[in-house]
Amino acid sequence: MKNKIFKLLILISILQSCETKTERQVEIEKIKDNSIEILAKIKTEIDLADINNNIVWKTNMDSIQSEWQKIHKDSAELGLIYLKKFDSTYQLKSTELKDKRKLEKEKELAESKGEIEKLKRKFTYKKDEFQDVGFYTHKRWGKYWPNRKTLTSGVNSTGYVWLNSNYSDDDWLFHTSIHVLIGNRKLTSPTVETYSKNNKTDNDGGRIWEVVTYDNTDILREIAENIDKKIKVRFNGREFYNDATLTSGDKQALKDCYELGKLLKLMK
Repeated sequence: MKNKIFKLLILISILQSCETKTERQVEIEKIKDNSIEILAKIKTEIDLADINNNIVWKTNMDSIQSEWQKIHKDSAELGLIYLKKFDSTYQLKSTELKDKRKLEKEKELAESKGEIEKLKRKFTYKKDEFQDVGFYTHKRWGKYWPNRKTLTSGVNSTGYVWLNSNYSDDDWLFHTSIHVLIGNRKLTSPTVETYSKNNKTDNDGGRIWEVVTYDNTDILREIAENIDKKIKVRFNGREFYNDATLTSGDKQALKDCYELGKLLKLMK
């Protein structure tokens, strides 16, 4: 984008230095036509950019249009001709770019549908008719909390994903957060106090379960992008902590959850 603006400004400066005599008119008209092409493309890309890009480039766009108007100030008729030509060129380029984006989006959605169907085979699905939302549970962990120290995840039909820290042993730890070590990088979860609805416990036959749910999925994303690395989890309890290393099966399941959520959101 910057290169286009610099090129346009150079063309404008050439225009301002040219004599508007008959022998130079052909050259001037050619430069003006080139300028219109560049300006139309810039405006099209800005219009279709996200809001941040619009804010960044608005000042540049205004200054370019201001310079463009100066070129035509000595001829209202010529200025009107080129403003109409600019509008026509811009509309054409805008349509072409929108059509291209539409085709790319359709292709992306088609590929995503295929990926979603593949991933869904790894999950069980249950719909909550009262909330009109469904929930995907990875077959790796089954219906119940795993009888081990690990991380799990869940996905609903809107693409919302969450992360769980699952602590299971023969004595309570009352953990409220986790540290995750991915290679040499350490990540820390939010703290979820024991009285929170997102901090659940259960026990049966001398075995206990502590399951804490985190809305923040930064850790899940990092795991999904680094399943080839050794990943350790530290469960931070009330007085003590306990460590575990994620198995390759659990790492892959976490990645499956993250990818399914991402693709389901894309389909909305």
